Amino acid sequence: MTVRFFISIDDNEVGNLQALMREIFGSSNEVATIVWEKGKKGDSKLVSITHEYIVAFARNKALLKQRNIVWRRKKPGIDEVLEYYDGLRKEIGDDHTKIRKAMMTWYRAMPKTDFRKAHKHYNWSDKRGLYFAADFAGPDDGRETGLIIQFCIHLLSSLARCPQRAGGGKRTLPR
Repeated sequence: MTVRFFISIDDNEVGNLQALMREIFGSSNEVATIVWEKGKKGDSKLVSITHEYIVAFARNKALLKQRNIVWRRKKPGIDEVLEYYDGLRKEIGDDHTKIRKAMMTWYRAMPKTDFRKAHKHYNWSDKRGLYFAADFAGPDDGRETGLIIQFCIHLLSSLARCPQRAGGGKRTLPR
């Protein structure tokens, strides 16, 4: 039996929680402290705090590693989205404006109950693959120079971050 604990907490007590969990489980069983963005808008008058922390510990981290246990799963429908995107790449080539229009048309044609529609924000692409343009430093036009951060479509459910990309933003869907 593998026991794991995920506890959400804000800035005020994260340090105390980490110390307590290390005392109970030992620092060798600390899995991660994940920063979770809970929203884009904050209501603070000085600095807007829009995140919390998820502190993760295992009863026996070594056993998890030994059994190759991974805490992530694919989101329903993502394989179909990627398959459709791959078909567009073969059909259209590297015209990412046309690919984006085709992706958006495809998503719009789906009924609201279609589980693939949950991925409709993944409609931008470049030579490296499909991505979600979460935040822009400039106009909302998908230019690489304007991207601040992008999330990994295949790691969203594990709350893991993507490796740094050359342009300064975060990369998605390595091909």
